[in-house]
Amino acid sequence: MDALESRMVGLEEAISGMQTTLGDAVDRLDGLETDYGEITQATKSTIHETQKGLKEDVEEVRTEWVSYKSSPTVAYGATSSTSTLSAIQVPKPATYNGTRNAMEVENFLFGLEQYFEAKGARDDATKIANTPTFLRDAAQLWWRRKHGDSGKGINSIHTWEDFKKELKRQFCPTNAEKEARGRLRRLKQMGSIRDYIKEFTTLSLEIEDMSEKDSLFYFMDGLKDWARVELKERMCKI
Repeated sequence: MDALESRMVGLEEAISGMQTTLGDAVDRLDGLETDYGEITQATKSTIHETQKGLKEDVEEVRTEWVSYKSSPTVAYGATSSTSTLSAIQVPKPATYNGTRNAMEVENFLFGLEQYFEAKGARDDATKIANTPTFLRDAAQLWWRRKHGDSGKGINSIHTWEDFKKELKRQFCPTNAEKEARGRLRRLKQMGSIRDYIKEFTTLSLEIEDMSEKDSLFYFMDGLKDWARVELKERMCKI
């Protein structure tokens, strides 16, 4: 319960900070000349979509929180050494097909933990037993092999933490954050500003300790010359 409440509070704080930062960005872009309307409109659209997405995330967590608090287990303080998935209607997490991408793996595990928390499944055995139903393709094949190992007495997965560790070891690229930084440094605007912002944001989310100063530098450095010059001039006037 504390973990879910913390996630909800964290998301709300993240939205507050994001709205302030993005609001400043919108103000900076409002003054761009008509000839460069593409960068203004595309950036505003992306910002608004990001804000909307974050708000939807908070609402989803809030809904899960309300459902969780109203469940019989919470209401009457009932506990069990072995949890089972309750009848609460909670959206199922997305499946994972084994794509070797650190952010996809982390998002998959986060979605699972939210789901299990809302359903009242707290013990490791229940989590491990139900997680394979959300695996597809290469990820499902990986689990088949792990499951086969258990029959040979060489299974290395005994706890939920073991499962997460093994999944990351198999599908998270080595030095994923370092690679993301490298791709971010090399990222250049080749098409529309909308596509550039989308790709830049995706890479930034893979880097946990990216400072605002570094983020702005990489963003400006990757823009087309005309867009970078115009944006710099406008920022200097603020």
